[in-house]
Amino acid sequence: MPIAIDTSDPANPRIREVPHIVGLQGIAEGFLYEAKNYLRDLLEIFAIAFGCKLRDASALADLKGEGDSALVKWATATFGQDDSLTQMLRTEQPWVGSLIRMRNAVEHPAGLSGTLIINNIRSRTGERARYIPPTWKITGGPEGPILEEMGIGLDNMLTLGEDLLVETVRHKPVSEHVDFYEIPIEERRPECPTRIQIGPSRDLMAKIAKHLKSPTDKFPSPAMPCLGTPSRGSVTRTHGYAATREDAMAAFAKSWRRE
Repeated sequence: MPIAIDTSDPANPRIREVPHIVGLQGIAEGFLYEAKNYLRDLLEIFAIAFGCKLRDASALADLKGEGDSALVKWATATFGQDDSLTQMLRTEQPWVGSLIRMRNAVEHPAGLSGTLIINNIRSRTGERARYIPPTWKITGGPEGPILEEMGIGLDNMLTLGEDLLVETVRHKPVSEHVDFYEIPIEERRPECPTRIQIGPSRDLMAKIAKHLKSPTDKFPSPAMPCLGTPSRGSVTRTHGYAATREDAMAAFAKSWRRE
């Protein structure tokens, strides 16, 4: 990502060099555009598997403050209040709603979602930590670190897509002897960090273990995307500071060279 540096006069201590992200507005708005499209495309899973008629990304979030999104209401009516898919969709609403509101604020500034405000790197006067990383917010809301929240959003969207596929297959199983398992982070291959694998069900593994006279605790535990614990990262609306221009530039470069 291009980083420009404002010129300064070394002879005048009141003038300070401040790094600047070139094209930050376009990068942020483009990310939100693609995020909303991705979330909308996830609804195709429900259309194909269950005949769900919802098509707009807003169906995934409770934008009107009614308690549940249109998709959660559909899942409740279709599968029940306590169903694992219903529970998972309910827990996803806060972060999904945040992304959709921010994109809506770009598409309809000063509308129901407000206006998206983006701040580039800023100098902090009179503090040891001199630089504030780029932030964004909706009018009237708290600021959040752009790069950090983009990373959380990407991870959340990818794992949500995986978990929706898992839940869909569990609701329309090909075989009762097949289930999904989550590979522990430390066991994932760096070159291809696969998170979910398919394997024999617990019942089948227990029968195999009994036949082979081996303990069942050697087998992995089934992947459980929700079950009362958040499976996605959350956004903490506070921003940190970098002590020097070099520290700030290094942090930005590291964030955009995710491997």
